[in-house]
Amino acid sequence: GADSVDRSSSPALRARAIRVECVEMCGTNVYVGTSHGHIVHYTINVPELTSDKEPERVCVQSVDLKLGGKRVEQLIALPMLNRLVVLCGSTLVFYTLSDLRVVGSNSAPTIKGVSCVACDERVDRTSNGVLLCVARMREISVYFVGADVRLEQQVMIEYSVASLCMYGNYVCLADTQTYKVLDLARIRSSGLDQGQLELLPTQQPRRDEAGRVVRPPRPRTLVVGPNEFMFLTASGDDTTLGVIVTARGEALRGTLQFPAYPVSIVYDEPYVIAVFATGRIDVYDTRSEPRVVQSVVGDVPDLMRVRRAC
Repeated sequence: GADSVDRSSSPALRARAIRVECVEMCGTNVYVGTSHGHIVHYTINVPELTSDKEPERVCVQSVDLKLGGKRVEQLIALPMLNRLVVLCGSTLVFYTLSDLRVVGSNSAPTIKGVSCVACDERVDRTSNGVLLCVARMREISVYFVGADVRLEQQVMIEYSVASLCMYGNYVCLADTQTYKVLDLARIRSSGLDQGQLELLPTQQPRRDEAGRVVRPPRPRTLVVGPNEFMFLTASGDDTTLGVIVTARGEALRGTLQFPAYPVSIVYDEPYVIAVFATGRIDVYDTRSEPRVVQSVVGDVPDLMRVRRAC
């Protein structure tokens, strides 16, 4: 998505500059989370492949989440359940996908104090039930989302979580100290110590030459295959490494090298698509030795730079 949204739908949207914070796509429907607490729903009319026409977008509606104008951090669409999972201002809320109405609290409670959320990538999101992994302060909670939302498992951890992803019984996460893999089944039977595998340290704040504190970019984790995960870590120079590991922490398929820290990154088998702050997009083939197979580089105005991929 580009770093702007259609501001014609309401006076509030026209009043100030708006940034795209996250994007979710479901068929020909696109849901955009903005920097001031709105979700904008578009439909995309895609022309025939033989046509020279460009796709057309239609703004269906814009909804104010009424969470203090805080930025929308994450969107997860669950089409078979007609649900849109929304993380905004550290509050997780369930909306109907069709008309963006809040689901009643009896079926789907609002969850506060959330730092990040992930869907179980082992199960297709078009199924009638999925697992959500939710991080709150020093706690990991797993919820089953079907007709209702019910708590399945809670794990108390030592540090706050900044990023996580989930595949079946395994959760790969980045907390304030290290990247880890949690084996939820082993934790249920034997406790956290037996089901937690530490990988590499996460980046820590540092001081520059002027003595100012420089905070590192937010850690990122993603699923790149069955029981396979990738996380980002800085190397000795300005480059960033994408390390792929199994659920047992074994290195796999080589390491990706990024020219800078990606602002957005997604996996579409077998490709990793990385978006950088300059607007550059690199596509990496992760089979055998990872390599760049396509780059999109354009001299475009800042407001039109790509910031998110979905």
